[in-house]
Amino acid sequence: MSVYRDIESHRSMVFDEVRNAAYAKAIRNVVTPDCTVLDLGAGLGIHGLLAAGAGAARVILLDPSPVVDLGLDLARDNGLGGRVEVIRKRAEEVETLPPVDLIVSVFTGNFLLSEDLLPSLFLARDRFLKPGGELLPDRARMLTALVSAPDFYSEHISRWSRPTLGIDFSRGRGFAANTLFWRPVSDLGAELLSDAVELDCIDFHTARTAACGSEVEMTAGSSGLCHGVMGWFDMRLGEDWLSTGPAAEPMHWSVAFMPLDPPLDLKEGDNVKFGLDRPPFGEWTWTVTLGGSRQRHSTFQANIVDLAHLKKQAPDAAPNLSQEGRLALHVLSWLSEGRTLRQIIDSARKEFPRQSVHEQELESHVRSLVRRWGGDPA
Repeated sequence: MSVYRDIESHRSMVFDEVRNAAYAKAIRNVVTPDCTVLDLGAGLGIHGLLAAGAGAARVILLDPSPVVDLGLDLARDNGLGGRVEVIRKRAEEVETLPPVDLIVSVFTGNFLLSEDLLPSLFLARDRFLKPGGELLPDRARMLTALVSAPDFYSEHISRWSRPTLGIDFSRGRGFAANTLFWRPVSDLGAELLSDAVELDCIDFHTARTAACGSEVEMTAGSSGLCHGVMGWFDMRLGEDWLSTGPAAEPMHWSVAFMPLDPPLDLKEGDNVKFGLDRPPFGEWTWTVTLGGSRQRHSTFQANIVDLAHLKKQAPDAAPNLSQEGRLALHVLSWLSEGRTLRQIIDSARKEFPRQSVHEQELESHVRSLVRRWGGDPA
Protein backbone atom coordinates (compact mmCIF):
# COMPACT_ATOMS: atom_id res chain seq x y z
CA MET A 1 0.00 0.00 0.00
CA SER A 2 1.03 3.64 0.09
CA VAL A 3 4.58 4.15 1.35
CA TYR A 4 4.64 7.88 0.60
CA ARG A 5 5.04 9.58 3.99
CA ASP A 6 5.96 13.16 3.11
CA ILE A 7 3.84 15.79 1.40
CA GLU A 8 6.23 16.25 -1.53
CA SER A 9 5.91 12.62 -2.59
CA HIS A 10 2.15 13.17 -2.95
CA ARG A 11 2.38 16.36 -4.96
CA SER A 12 2.75 14.74 -8.38
CA MET A 13 -0.27 12.52 -7.72
CA VAL A 14 -2.57 15.11 -6.14
CA PHE A 15 -1.94 17.54 -8.97
CA ASP A 16 -1.98 14.99 -11.80
CA GLU A 17 -4.98 16.60 -13.45
CA VAL A 18 -5.09 14.21 -16.40
CA ARG A 19 -5.23 11.12 -14.19
CA ASN A 20 -7.54 12.61 -11.60
CA ALA A 21 -9.99 13.98 -14.16
CA ALA A 22 -10.32 10.47 -15.60
CA TYR A 23 -10.92 9.06 -12.11
CA ALA A 24 -13.42 11.82 -11.31
CA LYS A 25 -15.47 11.05 -14.41
CA ALA A 26 -15.53 7.33 -13.66
CA ILE A 27 -16.41 7.95 -10.00
CA ARG A 28 -19.33 10.23 -10.93
CA ASN A 29 -20.70 7.54 -13.23
CA VAL A 30 -20.59 4.84 -10.54
CA VAL A 31 -21.31 6.49 -7.19
CA THR A 32 -24.89 6.50 -5.88
CA PRO A 33 -26.27 8.27 -2.77
CA ASP A 34 -26.47 5.04 -0.75
CA CYS A 35 -23.10 3.50 -1.65
CA THR A 36 -20.04 2.88 0.49
CA VAL A 37 -16.67 3.55 -1.13
CA LEU A 38 -13.25 2.25 -0.10
CA ASP A 39 -10.31 4.38 -1.23
CA LEU A 40 -7.55 1.77 -1.05
CA GLY A 41 -4.05 3.12 -0.48
CA ALA A 42 -5.70 6.51 -0.19
CA GLY A 43 -2.70 8.69 0.58
CA LEU A 44 -4.19 12.18 0.91
CA GLY A 45 -7.51 10.74 -0.20
CA ILE A 46 -8.16 12.65 -3.40
CA HIS A 47 -10.25 9.90 -4.97
CA GLY A 48 -12.15 9.25 -1.78
CA LEU A 49 -12.91 12.96 -1.53
CA LEU A 50 -14.11 12.93 -5.13
CA ALA A 51 -16.41 10.03 -4.24
CA ALA A 52 -17.79 11.91 -1.25
CA GLY A 53 -18.27 14.98 -3.43
CA ALA A 54 -20.14 12.83 -5.93
CA GLY A 55 -22.63 11.90 -3.21
CA ALA A 56 -21.39 8.64 -1.68
CA ALA A 57 -23.01 7.96 1.70
CA ARG A 58 -19.80 6.70 3.28
CA VAL A 59 -16.16 6.86 2.23
CA ILE A 60 -13.34 4.96 3.93
CA LEU A 61 -9.77 6.13 3.40
CA LEU A 62 -7.49 3.14 4.01
CA ASP A 63 -3.73 3.65 4.16
CA PRO A 64 -0.97 2.68 6.63
CA SER A 65 0.81 6.02 6.45
CA PRO A 66 0.07 8.89 8.88
CA VAL A 67 -0.46 11.10 5.83
CA VAL A 68 -3.98 9.66 5.55
CA ASP A 69 -4.94 11.54 8.73
CA LEU A 70 -4.38 14.74 6.77
CA GLY A 71 -6.90 13.36 4.28
CA LEU A 72 -9.54 13.46 7.01
CA ASP A 73 -8.65 17.08 7.78
CA LEU A 74 -8.98 17.85 4.07
CA ALA A 75 -12.41 16.23 4.06
CA ARG A 76 -13.51 18.54 6.87
CA ASP A 77 -11.98 21.55 5.11
CA ASN A 78 -14.10 20.74 2.06
CA GLY A 79 -17.35 20.13 3.93
CA LEU A 80 -17.19 16.35 3.51
CA GLY A 81 -16.11 15.31 7.00
CA GLY A 82 -19.40 13.73 7.99
CA ARG A 83 -19.11 11.05 5.33
CA VAL A 84 -15.37 10.37 5.33
CA GLU A 85 -13.49 8.21 7.83
CA VAL A 86 -9.92 6.97 8.09
CA ILE A 87 -8.38 3.59 8.84
CA ARG A 88 -4.61 3.82 9.23
CA LYS A 89 -3.67 0.24 8.41
CA ARG A 90 -2.62 -1.96 5.53
CA ALA A 91 -5.44 -3.87 3.86
CA GLU A 92 -3.86 -7.08 5.12
CA GLU A 93 -4.23 -5.84 8.71
CA VAL A 94 -7.95 -5.06 8.50
CA GLU A 95 -9.97 -8.01 9.72
CA THR A 96 -13.49 -6.58 9.53
CA LEU A 97 -14.99 -3.86 7.38
CA PRO A 98 -18.55 -3.21 6.24
CA PRO A 99 -18.98 -4.58 2.69
CA VAL A 100 -18.32 -1.82 0.17
CA ASP A 101 -19.95 -1.06 -3.18
CA LEU A 102 -16.86 0.41 -4.81
CA ILE A 103 -13.10 0.06 -4.35
CA VAL A 104 -11.12 2.84 -5.97
CA SER A 105 -7.34 2.47 -6.07
CA VAL A 106 -4.16 3.49 -7.83
CA PHE A 107 -2.37 0.20 -7.31
CA THR A 108 -1.08 0.25 -10.86
CA GLY A 109 2.65 0.95 -10.73
CA ASN A 110 4.85 1.86 -13.67
CA PHE A 111 4.40 -0.72 -16.44
CA LEU A 112 1.56 -1.99 -14.21
CA LEU A 113 3.57 -4.37 -11.99
CA SER A 114 6.19 -2.18 -10.33
CA GLU A 115 5.66 -1.56 -6.60
CA ASP A 116 3.80 -4.92 -6.31
CA LEU A 117 0.58 -3.35 -5.06
CA LEU A 118 -1.94 -5.42 -7.02
CA PRO A 119 -1.88 -8.39 -4.59
CA SER A 120 -3.21 -6.04 -1.89
CA LEU A 121 -6.00 -4.95 -4.23
CA PHE A 122 -6.99 -8.55 -4.90
CA LEU A 123 -7.05 -9.27 -1.16
CA ALA A 124 -9.21 -6.21 -0.47
CA ARG A 125 -11.54 -7.21 -3.31
CA ASP A 126 -12.06 -10.68 -1.85
CA ARG A 127 -12.52 -9.44 1.73
CA PHE A 128 -14.48 -6.22 1.40
CA LEU A 129 -16.24 -5.86 -1.98
CA LYS A 130 -19.92 -6.72 -2.15
CA PRO A 131 -21.00 -9.29 -4.76
CA GLY A 132 -21.49 -7.34 -7.96
CA GLY A 133 -19.50 -4.40 -6.59
CA GLU A 134 -17.38 -2.11 -8.76
CA LEU A 135 -13.62 -1.64 -9.08
CA LEU A 136 -11.94 1.48 -10.45
CA PRO A 137 -9.86 0.59 -12.35
CA ASP A 138 -11.17 -2.88 -13.16
CA ARG A 139 -8.79 -3.99 -15.91
CA ALA A 140 -5.31 -3.16 -17.20
CA ARG A 141 -3.11 -4.20 -20.09
CA MET A 142 0.65 -4.13 -20.56
CA LEU A 143 1.95 -2.90 -23.92
CA THR A 144 5.36 -2.86 -25.58
CA ALA A 145 7.02 -1.37 -28.64
CA LEU A 146 10.46 -1.46 -30.24
CA VAL A 147 12.20 1.91 -29.93
CA SER A 148 15.24 3.80 -31.08
CA ALA A 149 16.67 6.01 -28.33
CA PRO A 150 20.23 6.90 -29.38
CA ASP A 151 20.87 9.78 -26.98
CA PHE A 152 19.53 8.01 -23.89
CA TYR A 153 21.39 4.82 -24.84
CA SER A 154 24.62 6.72 -25.39
CA GLU A 155 24.39 8.36 -21.97
CA HIS A 156 23.29 5.35 -19.92
CA ILE A 157 24.69 2.26 -21.69
CA SER A 158 27.47 2.88 -24.20
CA ARG A 159 28.96 5.68 -22.07
CA TRP A 160 30.48 2.96 -19.89
CA SER A 161 32.62 1.85 -22.82
CA ARG A 162 34.23 5.26 -23.25
CA PRO A 163 37.16 5.94 -20.87
CA THR A 164 37.01 8.93 -18.57
CA LEU A 165 40.24 10.69 -17.56
CA GLY A 166 42.12 7.74 -18.99
CA ILE A 167 40.32 5.17 -16.80
CA ASP A 168 38.47 2.24 -18.38
CA PHE A 169 35.03 1.69 -16.81
CA SER A 170 33.75 -0.72 -19.47
CA ARG A 171 33.24 -3.44 -16.86
CA GLY A 172 30.16 -1.50 -15.72
CA ARG A 173 28.41 -1.75 -19.09
CA GLY A 174 27.03 -5.22 -18.47
CA PHE A 175 25.32 -4.05 -15.28
CA ALA A 176 23.87 -1.01 -17.05
CA ALA A 177 22.54 -3.10 -19.93
CA ASN A 178 20.56 -5.23 -17.46
CA THR A 179 19.00 -2.23 -15.74
CA LEU A 180 15.33 -1.53 -16.27
CA PHE A 181 15.03 2.25 -16.54
CA TRP A 182 11.90 4.07 -15.33
CA ARG A 183 11.67 7.42 -17.09
CA PRO A 184 9.11 9.93 -18.37
CA VAL A 185 8.60 9.52 -22.10
CA SER A 186 10.16 12.93 -22.72
CA ASP A 187 13.43 11.87 -21.04
CA LEU A 188 13.91 8.91 -23.37
CA GLY A 189 13.63 10.89 -26.59
CA ALA A 190 12.57 7.62 -28.21
CA GLU A 191 11.23 6.95 -31.69
CA LEU A 192 8.88 4.00 -32.04
CA LEU A 193 10.05 1.45 -34.62
CA SER A 194 6.94 -0.73 -34.30
CA ASP A 195 3.30 -0.49 -33.37
CA ALA A 196 2.37 -1.16 -29.76
CA VAL A 197 1.56 -4.79 -28.98
CA GLU A 198 -0.46 -6.04 -26.02
CA LEU A 199 1.80 -8.18 -23.87
CA ASP A 200 -0.64 -9.10 -21.12
CA CYS A 201 -4.05 -8.16 -19.73
CA ILE A 202 -5.29 -8.50 -16.15
CA ASP A 203 -8.95 -8.50 -15.09
CA PHE A 204 -8.94 -7.11 -11.55
CA HIS A 205 -12.28 -8.77 -10.77
CA THR A 206 -10.95 -12.29 -11.30
CA ALA A 207 -7.13 -12.18 -11.12
CA ARG A 208 -5.39 -14.16 -8.39
CA THR A 209 -1.82 -13.15 -9.11
CA ALA A 210 0.02 -10.15 -10.53
CA ALA A 211 2.69 -11.66 -12.73
CA CYS A 212 3.80 -11.59 -16.33
CA GLY A 213 5.18 -14.48 -18.32
CA SER A 214 4.33 -13.61 -21.89
CA GLU A 215 5.86 -13.57 -25.34
CA VAL A 216 4.75 -11.46 -28.29
CA GLU A 217 5.96 -10.66 -31.79
CA MET A 218 6.60 -7.10 -32.90
CA THR A 219 7.10 -6.11 -36.53
CA ALA A 220 9.43 -3.26 -37.42
CA GLY A 221 7.42 -0.60 -39.22
CA SER A 222 10.58 1.18 -40.31
CA SER A 223 14.29 0.53 -40.50
CA GLY A 224 16.53 1.75 -37.70
CA LEU A 225 18.72 0.86 -34.78
CA CYS A 226 16.62 -0.63 -31.99
CA HIS A 227 18.14 0.30 -28.64
CA GLY A 228 15.51 -1.40 -26.54
CA VAL A 229 11.87 -2.06 -25.77
CA MET A 230 9.52 0.46 -24.22
CA GLY A 231 6.79 -0.79 -21.89
CA TRP A 232 3.74 0.93 -20.41
CA PHE A 233 0.19 0.14 -19.37
CA ASP A 234 -3.37 1.21 -20.05
CA MET A 235 -6.15 0.83 -17.49
CA ARG A 236 -9.92 0.88 -17.71
CA LEU A 237 -11.86 3.37 -15.61
CA GLY A 238 -15.53 2.67 -16.13
CA GLU A 239 -16.17 2.82 -19.86
CA ASP A 240 -12.95 4.66 -20.73
CA TRP A 241 -9.33 3.58 -21.07
CA LEU A 242 -6.52 5.72 -19.69
CA SER A 243 -3.12 5.20 -21.30
CA THR A 244 0.29 5.91 -19.77
CA GLY A 245 2.04 5.35 -23.10
CA PRO A 246 4.09 7.58 -25.39
CA ALA A 247 1.07 9.03 -27.20
CA ALA A 248 -0.79 9.94 -23.99
CA GLU A 249 -0.79 13.23 -22.14
CA PRO A 250 2.00 13.24 -19.53
CA MET A 251 1.09 11.93 -16.07
CA HIS A 252 3.04 11.01 -12.96
CA TRP A 253 3.74 7.49 -14.22
CA SER A 254 6.94 6.62 -16.07
CA VAL A 255 7.41 4.18 -18.92
CA ALA A 256 9.86 1.29 -18.78
CA PHE A 257 12.92 1.16 -21.02
CA MET A 258 14.47 -2.30 -21.35
CA PRO A 259 17.80 -1.89 -23.16
CA LEU A 260 19.35 -4.27 -25.66
CA ASP A 261 23.09 -4.72 -25.86
CA PRO A 262 24.09 -4.67 -28.60
CA PRO A 263 21.25 -2.76 -30.30
CA LEU A 264 19.42 -4.49 -33.15
CA ASP A 265 19.89 -3.22 -36.70
CA LEU A 266 16.31 -3.60 -37.93
CA LYS A 267 14.96 -3.56 -41.43
CA GLU A 268 11.37 -2.69 -42.19
CA GLY A 269 9.28 -5.85 -41.86
CA ASP A 270 11.62 -7.66 -39.46
CA ASN A 271 9.74 -9.76 -36.93
CA VAL A 272 11.13 -9.56 -33.41
CA LYS A 273 10.04 -11.94 -30.66
CA PHE A 274 9.93 -10.37 -27.21
CA GLY A 275 9.43 -12.21 -23.95
CA LEU A 276 8.98 -10.80 -20.47
CA ASP A 277 9.04 -12.76 -17.24
CA ARG A 278 8.27 -11.00 -14.00
CA PRO A 279 6.98 -13.01 -11.01
CA PRO A 280 5.35 -11.16 -8.09
CA PHE A 281 7.98 -9.28 -6.06
CA GLY A 282 10.67 -10.70 -8.37
CA GLU A 283 13.21 -9.64 -10.96
CA TRP A 284 12.40 -8.51 -14.50
CA THR A 285 13.80 -10.68 -17.30
CA TRP A 286 13.41 -9.80 -20.97
CA THR A 287 14.46 -11.71 -24.06
CA VAL A 288 14.59 -10.62 -27.68
CA THR A 289 14.97 -12.92 -30.67
CA LEU A 290 15.65 -11.79 -34.24
CA GLY A 291 16.31 -14.55 -36.71
CA GLY A 292 18.85 -16.87 -35.11
CA SER A 293 20.10 -14.27 -32.64
CA ARG A 294 18.77 -14.12 -29.08
CA GLN A 295 19.48 -11.71 -26.22
CA ARG A 296 18.55 -12.17 -22.58
CA HIS A 297 18.67 -9.43 -19.96
CA SER A 298 17.64 -9.48 -16.30
CA THR A 299 17.56 -6.94 -13.50
CA PHE A 300 19.14 -9.64 -11.35
CA GLN A 301 22.33 -9.13 -13.37
CA ALA A 302 22.17 -5.38 -12.76
CA ASN A 303 22.87 -5.93 -9.08
CA ILE A 304 26.46 -5.82 -7.86
CA VAL A 305 26.54 -8.58 -5.24
CA ASP A 306 29.19 -10.92 -3.89
CA LEU A 307 29.06 -14.70 -3.70
CA ALA A 308 28.65 -14.70 0.08
CA HIS A 309 25.53 -12.55 -0.26
CA LEU A 310 24.02 -15.00 -2.74
CA LYS A 311 24.90 -18.04 -0.64
CA LYS A 312 22.89 -16.65 2.26
CA GLN A 313 19.78 -16.74 0.07
CA ALA A 314 20.14 -20.38 -0.99
CA PRO A 315 17.17 -22.56 0.10
CA ASP A 316 19.41 -24.88 2.13
CA ALA A 317 21.58 -22.15 3.66
CA ALA A 318 21.60 -21.62 7.44
CA PRO A 319 23.21 -18.19 7.90
CA ASN A 320 24.09 -16.87 11.33
CA LEU A 321 22.43 -13.76 12.71
CA SER A 322 24.54 -10.68 11.98
CA GLN A 323 25.38 -8.04 14.57
CA GLU A 324 22.70 -5.78 13.11
CA GLY A 325 20.28 -8.69 13.16
CA ARG A 326 21.01 -9.31 16.83
CA LEU A 327 20.31 -5.66 17.56
CA ALA A 328 16.97 -5.88 15.75
CA LEU A 329 16.09 -9.07 17.63
CA HIS A 330 16.99 -7.39 20.92
CA VAL A 331 14.80 -4.37 20.16
CA LEU A 332 11.84 -6.48 19.04
CA SER A 333 12.16 -8.71 22.09
CA TRP A 334 12.02 -5.73 24.42
CA LEU A 335 9.09 -4.31 22.44
CA SER A 336 7.17 -7.54 22.97
CA GLU A 337 7.78 -7.22 26.73
CA GLY A 338 6.14 -3.80 26.85
CA ARG A 339 9.32 -1.83 27.61
CA THR A 340 9.43 1.92 27.04
CA LEU A 341 11.41 3.45 24.22
CA ARG A 342 13.87 4.95 26.70
CA GLN A 343 14.45 1.53 28.28
CA ILE A 344 14.99 -0.05 24.87
CA ILE A 345 17.50 2.62 23.79
CA ASP A 346 19.44 2.41 27.07
CA SER A 347 19.57 -1.37 26.84
CA ALA A 348 20.74 -1.26 23.22
CA ARG A 349 23.57 1.09 24.15
CA LYS A 350 24.77 -1.31 26.84
CA GLU A 351 24.43 -4.49 24.79
CA PHE A 352 25.78 -3.10 21.50
CA PRO A 353 28.37 -0.42 22.38
CA ARG A 354 30.26 -0.90 19.10
CA GLN A 355 27.22 -1.03 16.82
CA SER A 356 27.69 2.60 15.81
CA VAL A 357 30.43 5.21 15.96
CA HIS A 358 27.88 7.82 17.00
CA GLU A 359 25.46 7.30 19.86
CA GLN A 360 22.81 9.30 18.01
CA GLU A 361 23.04 6.94 15.04
CA LEU A 362 22.30 3.93 17.23
CA GLU A 363 19.36 5.74 18.82
CA SER A 364 18.02 6.70 15.39
CA HIS A 365 18.26 3.09 14.24
CA VAL A 366 16.39 1.85 17.32
CA ARG A 367 13.69 4.46 16.76
CA SER A 368 13.28 3.37 13.15
CA LEU A 369 12.81 -0.25 14.26
CA VAL A 370 10.21 0.84 16.82
CA ARG A 371 8.38 2.97 14.24
CA ARG A 372 8.20 0.09 11.82
CA TRP A 373 7.35 -2.76 14.16
CA GLY A 374 5.82 -1.13 17.22
CA GLY A 375 2.06 -1.20 17.72
CA ASP A 376 -0.05 1.50 19.34
CA PRO A 377 0.91 2.20 22.99
CA ALA A 378 -1.24 0.50 25.60
